[in-house]
Amino acid sequence: MRTVNSMEKALSEIDVQQILVESVLENKQDFLDLQRQQLMDGARNDDAYIFNLKTGKYFYSPNYAKYKGKDSPIDLHDTGAFYAGLDIEDAGNGDLNVFSNDEKDELLTQTYGEQIFGLGSIAREQFLLDTQPIIIQNLTEQINQ
Repeated sequence: MRTVNSMEKALSEIDVQQILVESVLENKQDFLDLQRQQLMDGARNDDAYIFNLKTGKYFYSPNYAKYKGKDSPIDLHDTGAFYAGLDIEDAGNGDLNVFSNDEKDELLTQTYGEQIFGLGSIAREQFLLDTQPIIIQNLTEQINQ
């Protein structure tokens, strides 16, 4: 049985931010599935629609839309390589880095902004609900060490 002092010491030594990062990475596939769905819906991490920073428009040009058979909203899906390359990593200091390994990552980020990466409020809420058991387990393991 643990004493109050040993429990207090264990709690004070917990790096909650790092546990959250580790928990997200343990549930990485769910995060990336939600990220892909959000992009397919044409949404950014701030819940706004994806828009072209150069033109300020939320839709494809008429010529591109006709050529690709696409409609609004902008979804950044062409060949599927950008979506397939989506990944997330520990960026250090309790931060996460969401990116695509696809060669178009930098071009798309410049054209549509960093907000294309990361979950909006609805997807984030769903992810937190799905990840809560992992977070609780990881916290419990840290407390019991």
